Amino acid sequence: MGERPPVLSGLSIFRSIAAFGSAVLRRIAAAAEPILRGGMEPAVQEGDNLHIMTRRAFAGDVRRHFVGTVEAGEGSLVRARGYVFVHNEGTGEFERRETPRVRIFGLTDAMQIVNVLPRELDVASTHYAVARGRLVFTDGGAFELDINELGPLT
Repeated sequence: MGERPPVLSGLSIFRSIAAFGSAVLRRIAAAAEPILRGGMEPAVQEGDNLHIMTRRAFAGDVRRHFVGTVEAGEGSLVRARGYVFVHNEGTGEFERRETPRVRIFGLTDAMQIVNVLPRELDVASTHYAVARGRLVFTDGGAFELDINELGPLT
């Protein structure tokens, strides 16, 4: 993922506040220092598998999902290689596009719902199925991710 240079300007600001501020401000500055230095681990790392659902902006928008493996990332952006699933309104099912794609996602984008999947999951074997009356994303084995959060399918 590459090393990020320290954000010295932000760190300097926090140190200045801490030097002249209250004990509370000094504690806030001390807690923020590792973040500003880039010392915290990123939420998503190279090799992680992600399932990303793009929210529809309008009722008629195509329902798109993506499953893939993170190849690289910087800040809140990740580049992932994987498969696109598109909802077929005629059959009512998600269909996977067979050609793998490389996509870039913003993890802080409010239009994306991001699920972190197990690293050992083979993303090429994943698909959608109905299990126990619920839509699930599965590898056909032990892994299942419940997609229908609103209740049983009707």
